[in-house]
Amino acid sequence: MDNIYDNPVFYSQMLMFEPLEKWATGEHFENPSLPLQYFAKGVVLNDDGSVTFTCDFPNASSVSVAGLGGSMGEKQYEMSKNPDGLWQVTVHDIAPGFHYHNYYVDGIQTINPVAPIGYGCFTPINYFDIPDDDSEFYIEKNVPHGEIVMEQFTCGQNGRTRCCYIYTPPSYHENVDTCYPVLFLQHGVGENETGWVWHGHIDNIMDNLIAAGRCREMLIVINSAYVYCDEPIHDLFPGDFEQMLLNDCMPMLKERYRILNDRSSFAIAGLSMGSAQAMRTAIRRQDLFASVGVFSGALPIVGTDYDGSAYMLNPCLISEKYDVFFIGAGENEPFWPDTLAKLKELEQNGAGPALHYSSYPGFHEWDVWRKLARDFICRLFGGGNSL
Repeated sequence: MDNIYDNPVFYSQMLMFEPLEKWATGEHFENPSLPLQYFAKGVVLNDDGSVTFTCDFPNASSVSVAGLGGSMGEKQYEMSKNPDGLWQVTVHDIAPGFHYHNYYVDGIQTINPVAPIGYGCFTPINYFDIPDDDSEFYIEKNVPHGEIVMEQFTCGQNGRTRCCYIYTPPSYHENVDTCYPVLFLQHGVGENETGWVWHGHIDNIMDNLIAAGRCREMLIVINSAYVYCDEPIHDLFPGDFEQMLLNDCMPMLKERYRILNDRSSFAIAGLSMGSAQAMRTAIRRQDLFASVGVFSGALPIVGTDYDGSAYMLNPCLISEKYDVFFIGAGENEPFWPDTLAKLKELEQNGAGPALHYSSYPGFHEWDVWRKLARDFICRLFGGGNSL
């Protein structure tokens, strides 16, 4: 792969599409026959594994680029002007993976408009991917494609209109008499419902797994974690996510989509903050959810309004109560060694076939979460395909 733009998964983004490096300008209103103006690509992956960053801030005195930690680190790389007058730097020490990053113009943090832009860390932010040896599963391929639909519904807690994204498999509109199981999939803190689409590429993951016969066809429902109301916000979990999910989102889903309605056909999972929401909901509402997935969460088995300590004291309850009980994380996350030890202890003490866990080299980042989502999804709803 010569650069990150070789496959649409690396350059399609929520704010602009192909060709990212060619733009219309104001001059095209008066002269539509003008060729599109060329802009150098903001991020290019070179043959030797290095990454070249380019941006156009003609009046700047200094420009630099830096990661947010994790596999890119936080070092600021000073850029210099190339012969075309563009600020540029080539960096040789960035590991494969998903990388949020910031640009600093005369010390002011800003966005590079010719690098992919998403939403993370509570703000619009640049990102890029360096594929590793296990990236094929989320690359866009020539297979039947499902759909991502944005649905709107009213939130009973605040009366506001919410939106969620719903993935439907390729067969959904063909098999009109078929009902499907549902996975509710949550993002992490500082992100929103767009994350699993644009950063997680969950549609490509599902399309590829289904085409390879490695998972059950299903709907995936992606909600915002936040249920803002008018009272002051004192924590990262404003409002009652579970109430919104069960009283507002799920009725909308049952009304508009063909879904199975038994407990074993509902799963919930999430990453980081979303993993805490998933575990809380799965423990509190065992009558509704038979499978739970925790990505980059420890074992949040006890909370302020739920208590799952019985599963730690009596591990055989895990397989008695759940079809799939999945925990995973990046191997560089500080909590993982302790969590892994607890998982192995649960396994040795009779947790049974519902308990699954996996980890991958990496940090608290999307390249790890994609792989964990794949591992979890392959085991859902009787899919049971080996990885």
